[in-house]
Amino acid sequence: MRIVVVSDTHMQVPDKGLAILYDRFFAPADVLVHLGDMVGESLCCFFHQHPHFLAVRGNCDFGLWAEDMPIRRSFILEGIRIGAAHGWGPRSLVWKTVAGAFEPGHDLILYGHTHIRAVHQIPGGPWVCNPGSLCAPRDGKAGFAVIQVEAGMVPDISWVDV
Repeated sequence: MRIVVVSDTHMQVPDKGLAILYDRFFAPADVLVHLGDMVGESLCCFFHQHPHFLAVRGNCDFGLWAEDMPIRRSFILEGIRIGAAHGWGPRSLVWKTVAGAFEPGHDLILYGHTHIRAVHQIPGGPWVCNPGSLCAPRDGKAGFAVIQVEAGMVPDISWVDV
């Protein structure tokens, strides 16, 4: 199963570039996950066109459109238990804070907030992945993550630069 993971778009409205990315990468994905800080209601509506869209609220997502989005969520895809949250706390510790917010038994934890790509495995625990920022990277690498998951297998995480 192919999951596209996006975070920190910080856009009020979708633009032509985002529409191109959606058609080329997001629409074909089995699941599209946004890890918060969409910022705009029309952007949220745009992402909701995906038949299997999941999102969590970021610290910059305000308004009625964002109130029903969870701060964190867990779901299972292909037998892989996944946790997702935007993130909070000191940037250097966000991955630990988010990972600690989920009960044991998760195979993969997804988080955003730092605008910096990262992936590693907690010894004896889950893989932890931050896709960076689609539009405002702090590491100079704008883009998103594509994750292949299959029961019993290590998640295969790759990056797409934009």
